[in-house]
Formats: sequence, structure tokens, C-alpha cells
Amino acid sequence: MPRPPNIPRPPLYKVSPNSRSRVVAAYEYGIKFTNIARGENLRPGTCRQIVLNTSIQTSCISRLRSGRPELITPRLGRQLFRAIAINPKITAAQLHVAIAPKISKITIYRYLKKSSIQKWRYKKRPLLDDKKAAICL
Repeated sequence: MPRPPNIPRPPLYKVSPNSRSRVVAAYEYGIKFTNIARGENLRPGTCRQIVLNTSIQTSCISRLRSGRPELITPRLGRQLFRAIAINPKITAAQLHVAIAPKISKITIYRYLKKSSIQKWRYKKRPLLDDKKAAICL
């Protein structure tokens, strides 16, 4: 029966690693998919897919999705850190121009914030020499 309009699909649920292990063990023991599905409260097709995916998975745990590749590679990140170590007062705009002109400034800001290097510029303080220090003391 087709689903009526404007009614969302029922959510897909994730089968726990423990129940996946039980399904695989039961199948290897020789129990049919229909009986396994009845015992685990799953569909027979789900049990079949669990058994088929065990050759790909490690210890019945799903692999992570690859996702979008990061724009700042580890090598570029090291270059950014090296430039900051050489010149601590460098701005993100200067980093953008000098090291990574193909990457936007916002991406560099995000990377620095993720690496806990935010607001790394020193405050502009007056130069303190011995005479001024003696006056302060």
C-alpha cells in the first residue's frame, strides 16, 4: 500500500553491534534467515544484509562515511603553524595571501579556531625599557 502524501517515512533505525553479532552467529550455526528475523524482531532482508556486510565490516561495526574532503591538508596546516611560529603577529588575511591563496579566509579562520589558535595576535603595548620600569617600581 503506498504511503499517503505529506506523511513522512518511518525513520530508519540502526541495528546494534550486539544484535548484528547474534545474527551472524546464528547464521553460521545454520539457522535460516526467517527464524533469525523472528527471534531478533528484524526483517529477513535486514538479516541477509547484515550477513553479507560482515565481510566488509570489522567486528560488526559500521564504517564511517567518508564525507567531504578537508580543504586544509595536514601539510598545509603545518605550513600555517610554521608561518605563525615565525611571525606571531601575522593576520589571517596575510596567511591567506602568503600561504594559501586558493583557500578562503573564512576557511583559514575556521581551521585556526578548530586548532585553538584564535585571537593569537599580541596586544600592542608600549615598549618597556629599564627607565620606565624603574619609574613603575
